[in-house]
Amino acid sequence: MNKLVPSLQDAVAHIFDGATIAVGGFGSSGNPNSLVDAVAAQGATRLTAACNTVTQVWPWVKNGQVARVISGFTSYPGRAEIGATIESQVAAGFLTLETIPHGMLEERLRSGGMGIGAFYSEIGVGTDVERGKEKRIINGREHILETALRADFALIKAWKADRWGNAVCRLAAGNRNITMAMSAKTTIVEAEEIVELGQLDPNRIDIPGAFVATVVQAPRVVRWGKRSSKRSIAAQTGVEDGRLGLTRELIAMRAARELKDGMYVNLGFGLPTAISNYLPPGLDIVLHSEQGILGYGPVVQNEADWDEDLVNASGEPVTLVPGAAFFDLATSLGMVRGGRIDLTFLGAYQVSQQGDLANWQLPGASGGAIGGAMELAFGAKRLIVTMEHTDSKGRPKILRQCSYPLTARGVVDRIITNLAVIDVTPDGLVLVEVAPGVTAEQVQQRTEPPLRISPSLTTMEL
Repeated sequence: MNKLVPSLQDAVAHIFDGATIAVGGFGSSGNPNSLVDAVAAQGATRLTAACNTVTQVWPWVKNGQVARVISGFTSYPGRAEIGATIESQVAAGFLTLETIPHGMLEERLRSGGMGIGAFYSEIGVGTDVERGKEKRIINGREHILETALRADFALIKAWKADRWGNAVCRLAAGNRNITMAMSAKTTIVEAEEIVELGQLDPNRIDIPGAFVATVVQAPRVVRWGKRSSKRSIAAQTGVEDGRLGLTRELIAMRAARELKDGMYVNLGFGLPTAISNYLPPGLDIVLHSEQGILGYGPVVQNEADWDEDLVNASGEPVTLVPGAAFFDLATSLGMVRGGRIDLTFLGAYQVSQQGDLANWQLPGASGGAIGGAMELAFGAKRLIVTMEHTDSKGRPKILRQCSYPLTARGVVDRIITNLAVIDVTPDGLVLVEVAPGVTAEQVQQRTEPPLRISPSLTTMEL
């Protein structure tokens, strides 16, 4: 048995027009960039891409090869070129977007590969995700029906593989690759190194060869995601358009004071990821990243030490701590849904006085960025939102009712902003801390619903 082929062109030659292709990878980690480029050159059209983010298949989108994208991130505001192209193709009716929670995409693909036709889940209940889907009460709670998704092909990135198709991934690069490899009728693996049979540790095989049809050797291709220079410079310098209160970095510093010894903690996309830079010393705090890491630390500042196979939810390179563990994204979000995470920090566009959360789509946008937020909001034992108190136009983000599409209903426990710390309680919002130099009156002026002032109101300590 020999599943090796001599070239990338040979590996993708049989991909046909109209195929559904699952593409592994998360952020900058574990992306089969060489195979993606080979499909772009091969020219298959009317493709359906099931992937982590549209940026992974940008060469296909740019070429007009994609008819449908199923992803947790179907918009990308940090890349104007990508956003404009997506919007124009959607408006022309050429491209269809299905924005889906990361975990639900993973479970739909896993079900398709394992012969399971559908399953029920609580993720997305009460949001746009439930639209048009069957609902059922299970154990007294609403669930929605999710149907399986079977890919025709999967493009997978491995570290090492042998001629039987057995493959291993490096550090956290297994992320979506492991499940997606098992989801497709035909799985194509690009491996950095081809080894002889027996050289892979049988106890360390991430993808058994039975799931793999083709293996091709390809060098590592690193593509770090780009970021908005305005926002990153503001975070680094502490200057943010002259706004009242804390900088984003200081919000993260205050949020870190919520961490307690022995906690399993998830830091969501955006501002929350900066919390890892301010972990309280001397405590065992295990950071969870949804792509499949338990046990990481601060963001790596020296570019020479960046490792694309070790990144946080925002795709930023991070350090590894002793005792860390790696696993696939399906297992990771299963931990979340199963209630194993003690505390989750998420950013938000809006939060209501009832603790409703809106953080994945702006009104009028064709796509959105759910990512793992719906699972994280649902499964965390405690949820804290970290955000700026008002939007770029000075409008309140803490509202009586959210006007943006909901991520989850009634899930937020505490809000930490540049101005204040506010608790969400059954009796309304309670102002418990104000930022240095900020008064309770200034907080209320920038908050739509009424605030009750805690008898023990204090100034934030950082």
